[in-house]
Amino acid sequence: MIKRYDNPKTPYQRLLESPALSSEQKSRLRRTYQELNVVKLKAEIDRLKERLWRLQKVKKNCPNFRIDSYLRQ
Repeated sequence: MIKRYDNPKTPYQRLLESPALSSEQKSRLRRTYQELNVVKLKAEIDRLKERLWRLQKVKKNCPNFRIDSYLRQ
């Protein structure tokens, strides 16, 4: 017996091939995918991670800390 597997595909590729999405949804997905900028996404992730680290540090050092006031910054 020989096992045969499909060629590897990204979730994006699988969605485009899926009958579960309408053609309009697939079109929107294609536009979104084309507009993605990996460098900007990485910078945004790094910025948010840094904010989380600062938040954790502040919360650890201040027992009366309120997160809602911090998030408005």
